[in-house]
Amino acid sequence: MPDFDTRSPPGTKRPSKLKLFVAVSKQHISAVASRLRTSARVQLRDKNMIQLLGLGLSFLLLTVLAGVIIDWAAMTTADQPAGPPTEQL
Repeated sequence: MPDFDTRSPPGTKRPSKLKLFVAVSKQHISAVASRLRTSARVQLRDKNMIQLLGLGLSFLLLTVLAGVIIDWAAMTTADQPAGPPTEQL
């Protein structure tokens, strides 16, 4: 004959509330950490894009500036006659 005092009722194999709380907390912390890592990657990628954009614009500005200086130099030398200056009487 079974001993009814030591038998556990059916369906009581559930974890305790403390174990459930710990498991849920670990999942929550993992999810938050994952979001933070993703956010850090996005910010780093945005920072790299800003740096690349700055470098590209700087290169473009220097190229345009060099073109303007060369054009200005060509225009000022074209106004002067070629060869030594001649005396006019």
